[in-house]
Amino acid sequence: MALPDDPDADHDAFALLVDVVREIAAAGDPPQLSGLKNQLRRRVPDFSEKRYGFGSFLSFAKAARARDLIEMEWSDDTGDYVLRPTS
Repeated sequence: MALPDDPDADHDAFALLVDVVREIAAAGDPPQLSGLKNQLRRRVPDFSEKRYGFGSFLSFAKAARARDLIEMEWSDDTGDYVLRPTS
């Protein structure tokens, strides 16, 4: 596992995730996990969860959920995880 050189880097990455989730949720339906990484890359083109020590975008999102930064639950209707900003 590689750790970022900047100790605040993961904080910035989680803040980016929360901002994007809030923005998409405010515009309508809460975002689904699939395609969300592309939304982050629209703001930060070289975004990669691997830079912060996560093996997948799902594990990055689950870490954000564990930190109570977002809510994330499986939706049988969409067949994907749906994310919401925490209150």
